[in-house]
Order: sequence, then structure tokens, then C-alpha cells
Amino acid sequence: MEQTDKMQKAKESFMKCFSFEKFKKIAKYRNCNMTDYHKYLEKIEGLAILLLESYIFEQSTTI
Repeated sequence: MEQTDKMQKAKESFMKCFSFEKFKKIAKYRNCNMTDYHKYLEKIEGLAILLLESYIFEQSTTI
């Protein structure tokens, strides 16, 4: 399985756990639409990738 396939599968899994309906229940995001939800997910994805890259970098420098 390619890396992009794994990332897409992880994103879909996250979207099942944190659906648009759950997103709208948060007071700060109550007036958001689906476009805002997808932008939010992209930001979370970017953060997750940065955290993973920094973890991998830390592991490679401690060996």
C-alpha cells in the first residue's frame, strides 16, 4: 500500500470519528460550513505530518 493510500485511509478514519456533525457541536465552529470543516481537517493533517516528521527526525538523531 502506498503512503498516500495510507494517509487517505487515516483521513477517512478520522472523518468517521470526528464527523461534520460533531464539528458543528463545538461552539466556536457552530456557524461553519462543510468547506470550513475540510479546511480544518487539512490543518489538522498538516499538524499531524509535522509532528510525525519531528518524531522521526528525533529518533534518527538519537541512534
